[in-house]
Amino acid sequence: MFLPIGVGIFLAVLFITLLSIQFIRENIYEQLGQNISLEVHTISKMFEREKVLKLEQVKTNLNVIEENFKKADFSISNKKLQINAINQITNNTVKVKLNNWQIDGKDLLNNYEFVDNIQKLTGSTATIFQKIDSGYIRISTNVLDNNGNRAIKTFIPNNSPVVETIEKGKEFIGRAFVVNSWQITAYKPIYYKEKIIGMLYVGKNEKDLKELKKILTSFRINKSGYITVCDNEGNPVIFNKNENEIHKEIELVTKEKTKSKGIIRYYSETEKSDKMIAYQYIPDFELTVFAAVNLKKESEEIIDKIIFTSIIVGIIMLILLSVFVYFVTTKNLHTYLKQLEISNLKLAKAKEELEKTEKRFQILFNSGSDEVYVSNLYGEIIEVNTYACETLGYTREELLKMRWQDLKTSKFKQVVQQRIESIVKNGTLTYETEHITKQGKIILIEMKSRLIEYNQEQVILSIARNITERKAQEKQIINTIIETEEKERRRFAADLHDGLSPILTTIKLYADLLKAEKFNKTPKEEILQNIDELVSLALKSAKEISYNITPAILQDFGLSTAISEFTDYIKTTNSVEVDFSSSYNIKAPGIIEPVLYQVVKELINNTLKHANAKKIQLELKCENNQIILYYKDNGKGFNFKENLKSGNGLGLNNIVSKIKTIKGTCEFHSEKEKGMFVLIVLKIDENL
Repeated sequence: MFLPIGVGIFLAVLFITLLSIQFIRENIYEQLGQNISLEVHTISKMFEREKVLKLEQVKTNLNVIEENFKKADFSISNKKLQINAINQITNNTVKVKLNNWQIDGKDLLNNYEFVDNIQKLTGSTATIFQKIDSGYIRISTNVLDNNGNRAIKTFIPNNSPVVETIEKGKEFIGRAFVVNSWQITAYKPIYYKEKIIGMLYVGKNEKDLKELKKILTSFRINKSGYITVCDNEGNPVIFNKNENEIHKEIELVTKEKTKSKGIIRYYSETEKSDKMIAYQYIPDFELTVFAAVNLKKESEEIIDKIIFTSIIVGIIMLILLSVFVYFVTTKNLHTYLKQLEISNLKLAKAKEELEKTEKRFQILFNSGSDEVYVSNLYGEIIEVNTYACETLGYTREELLKMRWQDLKTSKFKQVVQQRIESIVKNGTLTYETEHITKQGKIILIEMKSRLIEYNQEQVILSIARNITERKAQEKQIINTIIETEEKERRRFAADLHDGLSPILTTIKLYADLLKAEKFNKTPKEEILQNIDELVSLALKSAKEISYNITPAILQDFGLSTAISEFTDYIKTTNSVEVDFSSSYNIKAPGIIEPVLYQVVKELINNTLKHANAKKIQLELKCENNQIILYYKDNGKGFNFKENLKSGNGLGLNNIVSKIKTIKGTCEFHSEKEKGMFVLIVLKIDENL
């Protein structure tokens, strides 16, 4: 009996060993890929650390330039200097007049003594800026332009993130474009008589690869690996390998531009071996780091050792398993019976655990906030959770005696079998229906049904959710929209009847006079002049009516321009101060922009009519595929909930309903004597 068992064990161990050897090579390659990816990631972190260190340095250097500037004797004379200022972005030139700044009794314009001392102290470039209408101009600097000259009289425009931050009275620390290159920078406002009149700057080159190049050219990975760094144009920046081979590897990495990191395997004709490359793109430096290794050199020694070890382990396993099988087959019946007893105990314990599991399932089944039903393919309910019983008013025993037709209203009874057939055919179905409670109340339900296996037969698991309240809200929104549209129609009719119609009637009267040639009391020339004036008035009235419906500027130039023109019109009335800012530069699809424009008009009209406000602040922007609208006034405020309850909040309700039609959210915040703040957020939906 031992002989066939021994032969079987030998063949099994031999098969497993051969199979293991077959897969070990790929496992080694996978591990090698992980290792070189980790090395590349570590080097990428070195670049990131370089940036962090520079940020810390410019923060410290900013304190140095600030302290030295405070210690210096700074003054502003009455003398005016007229110079040509150059925009560092567009290179456009504008003429500006500057106040003559002096430091330690010397004119600061074209005086580099202060900034050069800062560079000697800190190793950073330094600049003193003076504020002008177009931005901030360099009056003393050691930053160089493309020609190697000091970038004096160049200015940072007002739309720069640096200027926007300084104008808020804050420091700017981070990456910024300086004259002709990206720098790690720090800026701080200069105050004079509590006003910002300029700013101080220190900065360092973003890319300084000299030290990193020394480290990386001597860097080795395993036995055959090396590091290469290339720029976005595919030029090697750091390398220590045959240049032809490096260009081949850069070409392979460049083809993977859509991925920021990854692993590539290829066959090298130069080294006559498979090679592996792990790469990672560093966006801040616009560089790609990659490591390459020779797979044959890295794996041959390990594979030889593994093959040898596998043979030894296989022989040992064969001996041990043979001895084990021999002793197992010679054990007596007592051992067998003992094992059988242990198996019975384990079976009993497993049964106990199964019962506990079923109890836990029942707890979860009955703790949900949705109705859950299990029914057979004939529509008979065979299981139901507690929440369904509570919702319908039946006991579990009563529901288990019922069919789906017993719970449906008359219009849904006839489609029960049709829906069961659809679930059986497609495996799942989502639909709306109506249930009748034991008390006769009708509930609107959304059902999600799925075909499952239960007790070795196919059944239907259905989850029901009460949507009565949601449907009521949808109906309310539709009614509000209809009321709003009807209100607009009545207003349009009134504008035509009260505004345009009398003018046209008068024109017709004058036309009848001309036709009859009755000029006894009124000369013909005066009648023609009156008709001309009335026609102009009619055109103006028609234009105003058209603008009130949908302004042409909204269609031609977009939402931001339309709101800006409307707020400019409000300003001309001198009734309230309006501050409108916008970074919205897209064209939203469908009805989004007309609805938002009407909402802005309603908000402003409500403020003018009811709030007694002095100022309105309005901001429109677009971020992460979302449109965000902020509206604030400093009026007398109101209690939002009380207004809605009392019926005075119809206008506010209309605004909320309009925003819901374009799938947005609208939040009102207001207290008496504390003004009103409105936040509107909506995700851009191409289907609107």
